[in-house]
Order: sequence, then structure tokens, then C-alpha cells
Amino acid sequence: MTTLLRCVIITLIGDRFMNYLESHLSKGEKIVARTRKSAFIFMRDVLLAALLVGVALGVQFGFKIDMNVMRWVYIAIILVVLLAVADTTVKYASTLLAVSNKRFMFKEDIITIKVFDAQLRNVDCVEVEYRTPLRRALNVGDITVRTRSSVHTFTNVARPDRFSAVLNKRAADVQDGCLSRANVTFGITKSNPPYVKCEKNECAESAR
Repeated sequence: MTTLLRCVIITLIGDRFMNYLESHLSKGEKIVARTRKSAFIFMRDVLLAALLVGVALGVQFGFKIDMNVMRWVYIAIILVVLLAVADTTVKYASTLLAVSNKRFMFKEDIITIKVFDAQLRNVDCVEVEYRTPLRRALNVGDITVRTRSSVHTFTNVARPDRFSAVLNKRAADVQDGCLSRANVTFGITKSNPPYVKCEKNECAESAR
């Protein structure tokens, strides 16, 4: 059921955003890898629903409140959970990360479109962080892309290791092996690595 819902969401909304990125590709440019937020983000809504229902049941049976009154409480809980699920669905379906043979691209949101892209030659470092062992087991992590002028972190990304490997390789090919290696962190917190810039001879040695 979850897989079916995921396919429906991506078909109805997700492909629209993929088409948006493809329509903005330059001549000779093509997308070689893409990913999106993981369905793990729906866990927040599941926990919210469980918490609200648990509190409502505790109040109902603890204080012996009439069911006619509690009916409205449960209706309110359903509305709150539905709004939360709708918000998460928008984030899930409208967020897309992609790597082309020329640049890294990111797009999110439906009403207000946020687009970010960076030429591969400007990518300095790619970091992958798994904040908990559970996220590592589910392959859900955060990707941090450091360019020469800014730092961008993308949270709850599905299969971040595979995506970052492609981004690293493409950027390294463009930069002739000058890209620093990806940093994968398994702890709860992440320490940012220092800015790395190598000279041409150092790049040649690291490429070997």
C-alpha cells in the first residue's frame, strides 16, 4: 500500500518537477542521477497521530468524558493529521536533487519554486551524514554540498550514498581529480571539514 501511494504521488506531482528541470537543461546537457526525499519523513505524521490519539484516549477514559464530546476531539485530530500528511506529501513529491553532466541541481516546493544549481567545477566537497543507526539502516541521510561560495544541506534524502558518489565522480572528472573525497558521518552530530583547495600537481597525485 505504501509503495502504491508513493508511486501515485510521484506520478501525479513528481514527474512535473522532473520535466521542469529537463526543460531548463542546456544543449548537450543530460541528467545522469537523481534522488528525492525519503518516505521516512512520513514517520513524523505517524508519531503525531499516535501521540494525539494516545492523549485523547487517556483523557477520555481517565476523566470519563462523554463519547459525544470526544467525537469532536477525534474529528479535530483527524483534520490535524490530514493537514500534516498533506504538508509532508508536498515536500516529498516536490523536492528533487539531480546531477547532470555539467551541474548539480536542486528544486523544491509547489507554490513558491526554489531552485538552486551549481556548476560541477564549483563543487568543492560533498558530505553524507546518517544521524542515527536507524537512518543508516534505512539509507536515509543528509547531503551537504559545499561550493566555492556557499554551503547547502539537503535533509532526509533517499539513498544519499549512491547519489553523492555520482556527484563526486562527475565533479572530480570535470575538475581533473581536484575534488576532495566525500565525507560520510555516522554520528549524531557532524563536524564540518576545513576548506580544501589543491594545486594542479597535488590534484594529479590524488587522482592516481
